[in-house]
Amino acid sequence: MKKIAFVIADITFVGGIERVNTILANKFISEGYSVEIISLYKTNLKINYELDNHIKISFVNDGSYLGEPGSFGRLKKHIGSQFKLFKAIKKSNADFYIINTFPMAFLSFFSLFSKKKYVVIEHVHYDYYSAIVRALRNLLYRFFYKVICINKNDLYKFSKHLDNVVKISNPLSFSCSKVADLSAKKIMAVGRLEHQKGFDLLIDIFAKVNKSNPGWELHIYGVGTCEKFLTDKINKHGLNNVKLMGSVDHIQQYYPKYSIFAFSSRFEGFGMVLLEAMECGLPCISFDCPTGPSEILGDGEYGILVENGNLIKFSAELANLMSDEEKKIKFSILSKSRAQEFNIDKIFDEWRKLIS
Repeated sequence: MKKIAFVIADITFVGGIERVNTILANKFISEGYSVEIISLYKTNLKINYELDNHIKISFVNDGSYLGEPGSFGRLKKHIGSQFKLFKAIKKSNADFYIINTFPMAFLSFFSLFSKKKYVVIEHVHYDYYSAIVRALRNLLYRFFYKVICINKNDLYKFSKHLDNVVKISNPLSFSCSKVADLSAKKIMAVGRLEHQKGFDLLIDIFAKVNKSNPGWELHIYGVGTCEKFLTDKINKHGLNNVKLMGSVDHIQQYYPKYSIFAFSSRFEGFGMVLLEAMECGLPCISFDCPTGPSEILGDGEYGILVENGNLIKFSAELANLMSDEEKKIKFSILSKSRAQEFNIDKIFDEWRKLIS
C-alpha cells in the first residue's frame, strides 16, 4: 500500500487550499492508499472540512498561522520551523509527498534530497510574487518531481521556465442534487472577508443596481479581517438588504437558495466557490481576474465574465441578469453541465497516473 503525505501550512484554516487537500486526501483513502496530512501550524481547534477517520493528522506546531496569505513575510516567519518540518516529513516515511504552495516548498527543500517523490501544487497565480521571488521559486521547483498547476494560464507561464510542469484542476468538493431557486431575488457571494476577495467592490456594484431592482438581497458568506470595513461600507450606502452571513457549516446546503452567484475577487489561483456554485446550477457572474474564473467559465461560455475591476460593466451585466429570466435559466443549465468536468473521479484519474 502506497503512502501519500500532504504538507500544508495549516489544515485548520478555512479556505480553498484546505478544502482541496481534504477532498484529495479522502479520495486517496477511498482508493486504498495510506494518507497523512502534515500541518505546519494549528491555528484553530478543529479542522473545518470532513476527513476520513483513517487519515493521520500531524501538527508540527501548535501555534498560529501568521502573516498575509502567500506573502514573503509569512515565509520569513516559517523559517524557524524548517528543521521541525524536515523531521516530521522524514518521520512520516511516505512514498509520495504533495507540497502546497511555494512557501511550504521552500521549507521542505532539504527533504527533496531523498529517494521519495515530491510534487508541489501552486495555488496562487504565477505573477503573484515579485520578479526576484519568482526567480527563486522557479529555481527551487526544478528539484521537484512535478509542479502541479491548477489552471492553463499558469501552466503556460511555468512551462517557459520548467519542463516538469503538469496541469491538474481542483476537483469539485461535493455533488448537489438540488437546483438553484431561480425565482429567489437573492445574490450569493462566498469567501474570506479579505481585500483579495473584492467584496468591497461587490457592495459598490450592488449599490448601483439596487434602486432599479427592488426586492433583491446580497448575502456574503465568510469571515475575515475586513468585516468592519465592509460593514461600514454597507452602512454608508444605506443597504439594509446586504448581509454579512458569517461562516456556516456545510455551505453546499446554502447555494440552492439563491438565483445568482457573484464572484468579485481581485485575483485567485482557481476559484473553488465559483465551481461549487455552478455544481448547484447557479448562474454566475465574475470578474476576469488572474487566474481561474476564465477557465472555469470557459471564457464566458458558461457564465458572465467581466473585465477585471470594471465596476460599471459588472453592474450593467448583473442588472441584466437579475431581470432576464431566460438568461438565468440558460446559465443555470450551462453551469451544471460545466461543473461535471471537474468531477473528483475525473480529476483523480490524473493524480493516479502521476503517482503510478
